[in-house]
Amino acid sequence: MDSLIQKTHFMRRASFGSTVAELNSTATNTELLSKWLREPPVINVPNLGSVEKGKERRNQSFKFSEWLMSQAIAAPNPLHEKMTNFWRDHFVVSLKKIGYPQLLTDYEMRLRKYALGDFRDLLWNVTTSPAMLVYLDNAQNRTGKINENYSREVMELFTIGRGQYTEKDIQEGARALTGWIIKPDRAMGTAESIFMPRRHDQ
Repeated sequence: MDSLIQKTHFMRRASFGSTVAELNSTATNTELLSKWLREPPVINVPNLGSVEKGKERRNQSFKFSEWLMSQAIAAPNPLHEKMTNFWRDHFVVSLKKIGYPQLLTDYEMRLRKYALGDFRDLLWNVTTSPAMLVYLDNAQNRTGKINENYSREVMELFTIGRGQYTEKDIQEGARALTGWIIKPDRAMGTAESIFMPRRHDQ
């Protein structure tokens, strides 16, 4: 296979495409891959400021979306960007349900930190993120009022897949995941995940 075609194929799979300069570079695919795997991730999520309403909140959402696009186009490590995008698509959350885009910046930071790391660490950080706690209702999951939504989704969609677990597994998973809440600070535009032992099903 022609080397230019090989590089084009590699860049399409390991990144979001390539410029003419990148295709004409003397760096081999192996060298590029090795470099990208060794580089520590650059985590520079935007600060959207305090939680706003109406038009201002929409503007914050647009600002976040524009930042995401700029990362896909000009990220210093395209493989890291590609993997972050893969996990963002796998561990889906929705701004419509979450309510405000500041939670997405925290979520994005977690995905970026573990995008090329250990899946267990990534899964735990997704599970305890304010965005996911709200999106799949685990912030409402507490002793005496079990919510199975996240437990079901983490088994069916995020990890082992349909047919590999029982309803009892979902129930016990939900019990194990009780006790997490989020504490938002709207003025600072942040939210903290907090484990509350008294809400945990022992």
